[in-house]
Amino acid sequence: MPLGMEIKHQLEVYKSQLFHFLRNPIQEIKNIPQWSWNDILVFTVLLTAGTGLLAGIVEKSPLMLISFPLLTLILTGVASLFFYYGFQIFAGKTISVRQIFLLLIFANVPFFIFQIGASLVPPLILVGFAFTALLLIVGFTENFQIPRKIAVRFMAALYLVIAFIWIVQMIESSRLIKSLQKDDFEAPEVHLGQ
Repeated sequence: MPLGMEIKHQLEVYKSQLFHFLRNPIQEIKNIPQWSWNDILVFTVLLTAGTGLLAGIVEKSPLMLISFPLLTLILTGVASLFFYYGFQIFAGKTISVRQIFLLLIFANVPFFIFQIGASLVPPLILVGFAFTALLLIVGFTENFQIPRKIAVRFMAALYLVIAFIWIVQMIESSRLIKSLQKDDFEAPEVHLGQ
């Protein structure tokens, strides 16, 4: 098959898998595909570049197109290792890092979608991550036979940490904005030629 046709076919596979997943995420997270690292990385970059572009348009930040895929790859890699070792320690199971990574990408699809409007309605981040947490609980128990109790505890702890960080970040950015908007804010004196 010529290279152009092969690329077109693979893009169709990614699109089909994503739309199939979006129609019924709870059912589809139970049967994630068996993709190679190459397919996983290309799918991740395309998906996050697309949602990053839309989020960048909403936020008026064109850098989202580049930063969102890069951050997603790094954070998903770290999270994959966290779950890989966490499940070895707490569940006595060794699971393929590749399959954990792919499960994390599919489970994060709602987060990626909610991220688009999060600059307009910041709590959408927590809503998106709640959907992701639910999908991960189902995905971990159905794909890797992790006991539900362990999966729920992992995700509850992770959700609480992320919610706490988000709240602290919102408070700090609100304080910064208020301090910059105060009337008594004075620019420092500048002496030219001295």
